[in-house]
Amino acid sequence: MPRAAYSFATADWHYDHNDPRCPHDAWVESLVLVESSSGTRSEIRDLEVRVRLLGAWHDGHIELTYTKVQSYLLKTPRKPEHPMRANKGHEDWMIDEVRLSESGYVLHEVAFGRGGRWVIESEDLNYRWRPFRK
Repeated sequence: MPRAAYSFATADWHYDHNDPRCPHDAWVESLVLVESSSGTRSEIRDLEVRVRLLGAWHDGHIELTYTKVQSYLLKTPRKPEHPMRANKGHEDWMIDEVRLSESGYVLHEVAFGRGGRWVIESEDLNYRWRPFRK
């Protein structure tokens, strides 16, 4: 597994809900797909996914960057199971798992409180914690 993805996956704070760096209960602020190009006709294409989350304690941002994305699935239910959950966005980031895909790429699967699911397969996954200044 690439070093950056391995570091994120095995960090002691990753599943520690008492640590503000932990993505559990964070909220999605943005998800950006970037398709960069190179070559004489811009024919060489690379796909990158950038995610910004408001940390669960609302004291900083979590930034995830997936490089050289091979595939992705972004799914959210049309209607939440409970009517009181309508218009709540993705709701909380509940659980995630980082592993290698059958092709040897990093596979990051995320489940959200409203029932949404992301699965992103990439060459690497970079994590960054940006605490708010006091």
